[in-house]
Amino acid sequence: MIISKNPFNPSDYEHRGLYFISAVFTSSLQSDLSVLTKTFRTGNIEEYEEMVEKQYKKLYERILRDLEEEELDGLFNASFTFEVLYAGTLLLYVSGDKVKKL
Repeated sequence: MIISKNPFNPSDYEHRGLYFISAVFTSSLQSDLSVLTKTFRTGNIEEYEEMVEKQYKKLYERILRDLEEEELDGLFNASFTFEVLYAGTLLLYVSGDKVKKL
């Protein structure tokens, strides 16, 4: 299974459509307040980073499952975008071209 930001070679892969998925996730109230007041205390930023890492891994695994269910071989031109909606709430958006090896 390949996930790449690079374009695919049409002589090697068949384009099977576009892929889009997004996820919104939030941190704890304590971390949210720390971000709003910019009073970063030990543990709060780490919690924020752990949240992003955990959710990214979950979404990545979901992408792999989705591609496997459709019996595809990869996602090219992949774009992973994080956007802060407001303090403590992030949007992770992924898009790309679904491909099947010829």
